[in-house]
Amino acid sequence: MIKKKDYIIIFIIGLIIICGFIFNHFFFYQTGAYVQIKISGKVYQTVPLNLDQTINIENKNTLIIKNNEVYITDSTCPDKLCQKQGKISKNAQQIICLPNQVTIEIIANKNNDIDASTY
Repeated sequence: MIKKKDYIIIFIIGLIIICGFIFNHFFFYQTGAYVQIKISGKVYQTVPLNLDQTINIENKNTLIIKNNEVYITDSTCPDKLCQKQGKISKNAQQIICLPNQVTIEIIANKNNDIDASTY
């Protein structure tokens, strides 16, 4: 049988979880500034997210950057999963096309400075 104290504990745990999601969303889920395109793990191109453009990636994928969102409209891969992944716009979101070895990632800034160091 659940007692009044059990309801209070469940409510407090639920409140902590909800606060954690809200904190994570507002402080860590930033809009990205650049789109980094990699082929076979090597950087192919890095472009600003705020410039609307169409990029043809080695005649394998067609990438659209529009309204600070990125998506693939055409691909030579057989399953077309990269097209079905939809639009991305937030920092660290990715679109990956495994057959073509293409990775598209939203990054916050262009430089790769070290954020922290541990010993």
